[in-house]
Amino acid sequence: MNLQHLVYFRKLAEYEHYSQAADELFVRQSTISHAVKSLEDELGCKLLEHEGRNVRLTEEGRIFQQAVEEALGALERAKAELKGRQGHLSGLVKVGCIDTARSSFLPDAMLRFQKLHGPYVEFQVMQGSTRDLLAGLKDRRFDIAICSNVDDSSLESEHLYYEKLVAIMSKRHVLAGHDCVTLSDLMGRPLVTYRAGTHPGSAVDAWLESEAQAEGITVGEALERMDMIRNYEDEVMLGALVQKDALVGLSLLTSSLAPFPDIAKVPLRGNVAERGFDVAAHARKDDRLEPAARAFFEFLRDVPAPRSDSD
Repeated sequence: MNLQHLVYFRKLAEYEHYSQAADELFVRQSTISHAVKSLEDELGCKLLEHEGRNVRLTEEGRIFQQAVEEALGALERAKAELKGRQGHLSGLVKVGCIDTARSSFLPDAMLRFQKLHGPYVEFQVMQGSTRDLLAGLKDRRFDIAICSNVDDSSLESEHLYYEKLVAIMSKRHVLAGHDCVTLSDLMGRPLVTYRAGTHPGSAVDAWLESEAQAEGITVGEALERMDMIRNYEDEVMLGALVQKDALVGLSLLTSSLAPFPDIAKVPLRGNVAERGFDVAAHARKDDRLEPAARAFFEFLRDVPAPRSDSD
């Protein structure tokens, strides 16, 4: 049985999508398809079933997945132990990460860590929302989750950095020349921002509450005077929308706005906006992390915050 085929199968079982697994492994989809077919021929059973563009494990596939996870995990632990006996920090560190941290903070952190400890530590990275990442952390799919800072007594958490909340708009918009934007500036203007109930949406709620209090009105009264649509999940969609002259967006200032050079990013008034979105690293308290994962978790607190595209 080919070891690389097992690695491909594990990744496909994790993503349940050929193209996503192939992108993560930096191989062609046909390479993964060939590996799965070879395993099925050798085992004499179907491991996966197609569901539209996705795949799902058969009952036999779930049994095999568990065995593969145990086998590859044992090999990775043995490799780490042998490297450790040679004085090298080594092993596989599984990290779940929100999109903005994955494109800026995490690559820099991994590069700095490997420069310090050498090339024997490997990283497996998966992207997701805060909710999905925390679920994956508790299901032991990750060693570390980098996402919104949450208050959870079952987790060990390290604050990493803040993403600022700003107003974004076309550079032709009347507010583009302001030094900062207040709640009053937004009254009566068409606004777009994050969906309520999301972690970025909670940052918007906190700023609205703070500003309403400063203006001497309730949040409800403020919302009655605002034309705000809260249907959006990320900065890419908000950046694309506000290129139209009339719209203003309330957005986190992240690298995802870099593809939009024709929009202005204006600070929102107050300290609440400065600390709009609290990004943290989380690990399970009830687990003893392997040495490489523990070292990386503790290393993250000293990694500089990513530069925003306005720095």
